[in-house]
Amino acid sequence: MGKAIAEPHEVTLVAKSMIRDGALPSAHKLKIHYNGGQIVRYQKILDDFMSSPEGIDYIEKYKPHNKLPSELVKFIEPHVNVVHAELLKFSQFLVNQHEKEREQLCKVYRDEAAEVKEQSDLLNCGLMDEISLLKAELKSKDDLIAEQKEQFTELKQKLSQEQSEMLTLLRALSEKDSESEA
Repeated sequence: MGKAIAEPHEVTLVAKSMIRDGALPSAHKLKIHYNGGQIVRYQKILDDFMSSPEGIDYIEKYKPHNKLPSELVKFIEPHVNVVHAELLKFSQFLVNQHEKEREQLCKVYRDEAAEVKEQSDLLNCGLMDEISLLKAELKSKDDLIAEQKEQFTELKQKLSQEQSEMLTLLRALSEKDSESEA
């Protein structure tokens, strides 16, 4: 530890050690082993090793199958927790968004239903007014017909009475004529 610049084989040894422990190496982790070295150089050496046939074989040989080393679990766990928390926040956001959209749709439907009901009420009110007017008009016509019927009956009685009086008068005249001839 404490070397200014690491030699390629030293970086490779540390990388192999990390792979055996179950953690794929990164330049950041290797920098811990070499105090003050150039991170760019570490990354190049590391990339060369990781992409070489030896590095690939080494990774293949030591990659964890079902069991993660505790050091890797300690490293990964906080990230998993953060991702999980972010997923929970995002799912809650989606639920809230869905709820807002549902409320907006419900409000639109309620407003439309209220508008339709208002129009229906106005239409019904208008129809009721029109029906009332028609009923009033019909009643006034019925009253007029009844009045005209009554006048017709009175006129008929008057005509009948006058006819009766004329017949009486004609008979009286006819009797006078017969008396004067006799």
